[in-house]
Amino acid sequence: MNGAPRTGRRLFADLLRAEPRLLLSAAALATLAAVAELAPYVLVHRMAGAVMAPDPDPGHLVWLAVLMLVAAILRLLLFGGANILSHRMAFRIQKNLQVALVRALERQPLGALEGRAGDLKKTLVDDVGGLEHLIAHTLPDAVAGLVLPLLAAVLLLVVDWRMALASLALLPVALVAQKRAFSGLEVIHAQWHAADTAANASLLAYIRGIATLKAHHRVARSLGTLRQAVHALAGLADSITRRTAIPYALFFVMLSTNLLVVLPVGLVLHVAGSLDVAAFVLFVVLGAGLTAPLLRVMYAFGALERQMQGAARVAALLDTPAVSPGRQPPIAGTRVGADISFEHVSFGYGERPDVVHDVSFTIPAGSIAALVGPSGAGKSTLVRLVARFWDPRAGAVHIGGVDVRAMAPECLRDQVAVVFQDPFFFNGTLRENLVIATADTTTATLMQAVDAVGLSGLVAQLPQGLDTPIGDRGARLSGGERQRLAIARALLKDAPILLLDEATAFADPESERAVQRAIGRLTVGRTVLVVAHRLATVMQADTIAVLADGRLDGVGRHEILLRDSPVYRRLWDAQTGSRDWALRT
Repeated sequence: MNGAPRTGRRLFADLLRAEPRLLLSAAALATLAAVAELAPYVLVHRMAGAVMAPDPDPGHLVWLAVLMLVAAILRLLLFGGANILSHRMAFRIQKNLQVALVRALERQPLGALEGRAGDLKKTLVDDVGGLEHLIAHTLPDAVAGLVLPLLAAVLLLVVDWRMALASLALLPVALVAQKRAFSGLEVIHAQWHAADTAANASLLAYIRGIATLKAHHRVARSLGTLRQAVHALAGLADSITRRTAIPYALFFVMLSTNLLVVLPVGLVLHVAGSLDVAAFVLFVVLGAGLTAPLLRVMYAFGALERQMQGAARVAALLDTPAVSPGRQPPIAGTRVGADISFEHVSFGYGERPDVVHDVSFTIPAGSIAALVGPSGAGKSTLVRLVARFWDPRAGAVHIGGVDVRAMAPECLRDQVAVVFQDPFFFNGTLRENLVIATADTTTATLMQAVDAVGLSGLVAQLPQGLDTPIGDRGARLSGGERQRLAIARALLKDAPILLLDEATAFADPESERAVQRAIGRLTVGRTVLVVAHRLATVMQADTIAVLADGRLDGVGRHEILLRDSPVYRRLWDAQTGSRDWALRT
């Protein structure tokens, strides 16, 4: 979006304006419900006057009682209708908002989403859910809580202005207490969000690592980060409670104890002969609770303030500038070439501004290239730049002569298949995780891909075959099986460019051989860029690019690099020396 980012309040107003008919209808029904809620008090006033008449009419009293019952039923129906409409509006807004957020995520650089599961979950689920609850439940209460005291105050002023003022005598004290309780609320909510997010992230990390903790006889309290996060959240809750307890208590008491003023003032005026019994009864039953409905408004205001921090996070995600959409290739429906070129590429993030610096080399179409170098040299970063997880800070990455930033996202996705060293799997079946590559794949095609990566034996042993659940993140599969399943997905996608980020990192020797055979089938006829730590696995690559400290140390075949690249030669000597030592021992 153009202009300044939206605040939480502006987003909330925009959401309400998106459903004007439902908003106005719900507010109208809530207003009518407030009128119906006030009607019995008016009827009590009439009934008290009828009872005190010299010759009471029992029929008239019965009729007034019937009207009171009708008003009570009508109030329930009207308020129920207001709640139904407000819920319908809230659910529509929630659906549209979550769809818009997912689309906003799709427009973000993929790298910007990595490592943010807890934060994004809080925004997409908790914050949006809070807004839904605010609209569905709080809106009718807030309208009724405002309208009812206003109408009641007007009625009481008409009956007796002195008693009306007595009914409102404690309101100023309540407002001062409310202001004190709500002062600095934005800062408090920001602190709470930060502490809650930290606790959520620590808890997720603990849950995901619980097997490791148990294996080392560790328990939750030994996980310092989690303990500190939970204690920080508890400490903040205690601090907020201590700070607001007295103002909140005073506010509640002042709004609900009008009788302490109304009763003695009414008795004095009645004894003096300036207040009749009917009016006295009206002020006792209505004036005593005149300001009590404002508690609904206070709850609504508190809920609104609590959700504005979440609304601001939702607005920030919606309004985050998207990665440039690019444009389609010159001829729609065709793929660009499959060669890859890095032209003076530099990139950095966070506290590392030069993860990659001035890297230039070309990978011809249909060839195999390897990225090697010490840990942290920038190998995985280059792979992610090809897939456009990020855009280079300087220079450009080209596929088929086209800058990836100028390609439509769907075109780039069609061109590239990626197998990471820790591939992700959904908590579903084998079939569901495979058909992500292409939704209309037949079972026969799936089995061909499974057989190509050496998993047909595993599928045959599973109780439900391809329809067997594999657990969260593929927990029921071994590391080698997950890697081969990821390669099967890449086979099914059939993209002309394959990016392999240390695809055998977590495989045992037997699984590694199976993975290498699967990769051998996958690379036929494709342009392949592979990140490797074991140099022996990429000796036959057409091009080997050596990185050190984010810079290119050398490019060429194995024999040339052994001669010309000190970094490559040092890595090779270290690995072959370790192997020779292992054989001797």
